[in-house]
Amino acid sequence: MEAFPITKISGENSIEKQLRAIDLAPPGDVSFVVISHLHLDHAGQVRPFMDEKVPVIVQKRELQSALSMLWQGGKGGAYDMSDLMPLRGPNLTPISDNYFEIVDGVAVEFTGGHTAGHQVMHVETRNGNFYTFTGDYMHLPREYEIEAKGWLLSDADEWHSYIRKLKVMERARKARIVISHDPEFWSKYPRAPKFLE
Repeated sequence: MEAFPITKISGENSIEKQLRAIDLAPPGDVSFVVISHLHLDHAGQVRPFMDEKVPVIVQKRELQSALSMLWQGGKGGAYDMSDLMPLRGPNLTPISDNYFEIVDGVAVEFTGGHTAGHQVMHVETRNGNFYTFTGDYMHLPREYEIEAKGWLLSDADEWHSYIRKLKVMERARKARIVISHDPEFWSKYPRAPKFLE
């Protein structure tokens, strides 16, 4: 489904090729997959992991909300049933926790705001660096700076309740905030085979 005509995805962008570029053999070398939310541009490449029974972690309320929207006449906004169908099965891991530490140094946290069950992922690398991957909690760095998001919100109160908390964590941990739709993303972060250290 073409929803973002500015960005063109080629075969080189497939998750399998990107993982191979960092010397991981997909899907067997992947321990788990975290999905921030189930919009088509965030859940569309999960299919390769489903046959291998890799746990796919998503907020339960996100799954419920996405399916409810789609089942009620197909008006699911940016949800697409073809992205959700591969999630069916035993490796889907819906969680209800507001904060869930998956392994030492990797945790997901419910934010809501953008969608009913949106979550971010916090990572501490082996080198002791902290990163927060925001999914679509924010789309642009300016939203972080001015603490405002006037579009693509399902719950403004949830969004505003989390922004200051995120800034406290950033300051306390000297964490970097990784914003998925930042237009300057590729000038700020390494491309495979390089990675965040």
